[in-house]
Amino acid sequence: MRNVKFPIDLLLILINQLVQEVVLDMDVDNNINHPLD
Repeated sequence: MRNVKFPIDLLLILINQLVQEVVLDMDVDNNINHPLD
């Protein structure tokens, strides 16, 4: 188990990117559905 050291930093970066993309998509959908004009 100790020999297999997964790069947690890389995993966190990937997760952050995915979360940001999802949040941006949600924001775009919300803006289209509910314009803030």
